[in-house]
Amino acid sequence: MDRDEIIKNLGRKTLNDADRLHLERFFRLTNVCPTCGDRGKYVYEGIVYDPCDCELQKLLHKHYLAANIPQKYHTICVDEHFVGADRDLAVRIVNNYLNNFESNQHFGLGMIFAGAFGSGKTFAMTHILKSLLKQGRSVYFITFDELINVWGASWQDDKAKQLLTDRLLSAEVLGLDELRTDPRNANGFLQNGLDNVIRHRTAHNLPTLLTTNMLPIEEEQEFPKVFSLLSEVNDRVYFTGKDLRGDIVASTNKKLARKGERRPIC
Repeated sequence: MDRDEIIKNLGRKTLNDADRLHLERFFRLTNVCPTCGDRGKYVYEGIVYDPCDCELQKLLHKHYLAANIPQKYHTICVDEHFVGADRDLAVRIVNNYLNNFESNQHFGLGMIFAGAFGSGKTFAMTHILKSLLKQGRSVYFITFDELINVWGASWQDDKAKQLLTDRLLSAEVLGLDELRTDPRNANGFLQNGLDNVIRHRTAHNLPTLLTTNMLPIEEEQEFPKVFSLLSEVNDRVYFTGKDLRGDIVASTNKKLARKGERRPIC
């Protein structure tokens, strides 16, 4: 997708009350370009980018934040920065899903990215969310812990209820990160909250992307209803290697910081 199309899509994508609520609650968003700091240019890997595309950078920054996509993923994309053993698989899977998104959306089909910690699951999922957001789609990212906290608070907190309704239940695509076991599920509390969200989304053909390091048998034992619902509509992809992106990006970030350079939002 080219620059002008992205700007057109994001420019007509107005922030709703849930977006503004999220920005007010979690971030202090300014109108300063996040890449060049309004200096009009920036340096990345020794190359001077003059002028900086501040309009695009600001739009991406604002909408990524409103969708709760973690900032560590704002400036990295799978096709360029995924360098682990599962790179070919990750690039192929995310591109196939995106290229067939209209059909996937029509049937409410999502993805489950499974594998060990650091294998690139969240990286692949956020790449899909960012790409769909650039198309003007409504997406939202949330961790499993955050989802449960929002669901629990929604019984008494109007803002949490609004976030639950306008985002978790209604986003065209929801990204749920790190489904896992938790002692709090002993009385079924977590299972009920997760079931409430997933049951609504599957009933309305709203795709959900999910990452986990749990085995299928563990998911079925811990969250039987959710496992059954998602098994019908979500393909499972296993990442078996370690995504070296974490170590490489961390090392690169330190070098960029020392040189006063910036990696642009992508």
